[in-house]
Amino acid sequence: MNTEARACDLCSLPVVPPGFLLQTTSGLKVFCCEGCQGIYGMLHESEVLTDDAAGRSEAADLPHSGK
Repeated sequence: MNTEARACDLCSLPVVPPGFLLQTTSGLKVFCCEGCQGIYGMLHESEVLTDDAAGRSEAADLPHSGK
């Protein structure tokens, strides 16, 4: 398990593991909150892989961070 701090792929704030994940055509993106995940998804809709394309959504299994 990787517990190294990462920066949010949208706003660059620190991400508390496991963060909020989104599978895209360019790889796995990590976000600090659901808001950043949603905004990134809307801005890059054509790059976001759906559950059908990715197999299953990893973000659906993550607990809410409370942020």
